[in-house]
Amino acid sequence: MLRIYHFFRSHRALMWLSMALLFIVTGFFSSQIHLEEDLNKLMPSSKNPDGTTKLAFADLRIKDKTFLLFESKKVDTEKTISVCDAFVDSLLAMDTDTANRVVGDIFYSIPEDLMLEGIGFMQENLPSFIDTTAGRGR
Repeated sequence: MLRIYHFFRSHRALMWLSMALLFIVTGFFSSQIHLEEDLNKLMPSSKNPDGTTKLAFADLRIKDKTFLLFESKKVDTEKTISVCDAFVDSLLAMDTDTANRVVGDIFYSIPEDLMLEGIGFMQENLPSFIDTTAGRGR
């Protein structure tokens, strides 16, 4: 390394020329990199008996779900609930073709019995969910 340093120290023009050449060569090769954004190619796949490609997670239903969150700027729970209900009703009204249904299942409200079970679970187990170091000062 010292020999290279001393050589380039005494031959400044050659140092700048080689640095410019190295910059151009690396710039050329880095411009040849093309990034691809198709995430399906990252999924593991296998071949079907007929030669077509089958995705390993084709039967996974969670990938076909869409999650929407309804929020309001003001704390108006009743209006947010009515907007959500109207959205679901209009969505179901547009999906009337029984042969090609787009909307399979909508989960947009929690039944009261399930809500009461959840509240009971939280009341019984809430102390175990609280970090004991949360209230201590440092």
